[in-house]
Amino acid sequence: MISAKDLCFSYDKKRVLRGINFQLKSGELVSLLGVNGSGKTTLLKLICGLLQPDSGKLCIGDIPIKEMSRQELSRTIAYMPQKSNGVFCPVFDAVLIGRRPHIGFEVSRYDIEITTETIQMLGLTELAFNNTSELSGGELQKVIIARALVQEPKILLLDEPINHLDIRNQLEIMAIIKNITKKLNLTTVIVLHDLNMAMRFSDKFLLLKEGKVYAFGGREVITPQVVKEVYQIDVIIEKYGEYPLIIPC
Repeated sequence: MISAKDLCFSYDKKRVLRGINFQLKSGELVSLLGVNGSGKTTLLKLICGLLQPDSGKLCIGDIPIKEMSRQELSRTIAYMPQKSNGVFCPVFDAVLIGRRPHIGFEVSRYDIEITTETIQMLGLTELAFNNTSELSGGELQKVIIARALVQEPKILLLDEPINHLDIRNQLEIMAIIKNITKKLNLTTVIVLHDLNMAMRFSDKFLLLKEGKVYAFGGREVITPQVVKEVYQIDVIIEKYGEYPLIIPC
């Protein structure tokens, strides 16, 4: 669904990404991993068209992203940045805002229906008419994800969506993201810092080091040597139940 070929990007004269290559499929949850400053957020912004590459090519299917209009991109890609602007209004209205790429002069019956269905899918029905200022951190994060989903995107980009949440809400949000990726056949790319959370929920892993793709693939690419090279720490990886567990030494 998304492909990058020899992608490079610089801020002024500082090269941030160089020679990035990958192909991401529909129905997959891909964790974008690496230390701070490795280019993860920049890569998300390139994918959603907020930034333009210095060279190389980014495509959705066979269509280069640079040839897509802003409206086409907003109907195809939903992007949730690290810090989302707070919208102080009822939950239903906050989610409905995500329909902006599709709404004409007035809100249609379908806009209302898809908003209602998405609120139900995220388990927010009982909170639909509560003000967003009354919500907990986990509840508000669900609202922000719901707002992205009502765009009916094919691609979902999430930058640290579980940051600052407690462990229960982290697990719940990640389970929701995993489920909607499969149910809606999305291509989901999520920036995470918790390697164990990534290992538990992700299908693929794209690891950046110094602006380059250091490793890309399934769980087999997450090895003690790779973690050592990317994060500069020694770890052991043990199977605990269904999931591998990464333990710093």
